[in-house]
Amino acid sequence: GKPTAVATAGTGLLSGFLNGVVGMAGPPVVFFLLSGPYAAVEVRASTVVFFAIVDAGALITLGLAGAMGWDLAGDVLMLAPVYLAAAWLGARAFGHAHDALYRKVALSILVAVAIGSLFA
Repeated sequence: GKPTAVATAGTGLLSGFLNGVVGMAGPPVVFFLLSGPYAAVEVRASTVVFFAIVDAGALITLGLAGAMGWDLAGDVLMLAPVYLAAAWLGARAFGHAHDALYRKVALSILVAVAIGSLFA
């Protein structure tokens, strides 16, 4: 159903807290959107905008704190092509998925990441 103001505020609070503690703002927001009445295209668009805002804020904050140096440039240059290729594949796959499949795949990925993080 339609999310309540309390659920929305609680999701924002948890997301902000997790972002501050471990730098992972996304899971509460993604779970929140996936559990709502939104179509897959709305969930995807909302998460893209959410992460763009959060990532821009993180870049500014980390830059001002002096936490980003040229030593990271090599890692970024190495990861960027892989990331862009995976994003392209994901965008192509999205066009073939219906809402129910999208939700199952997205939730499965979140669960896999959560389990994998326990052993990292």
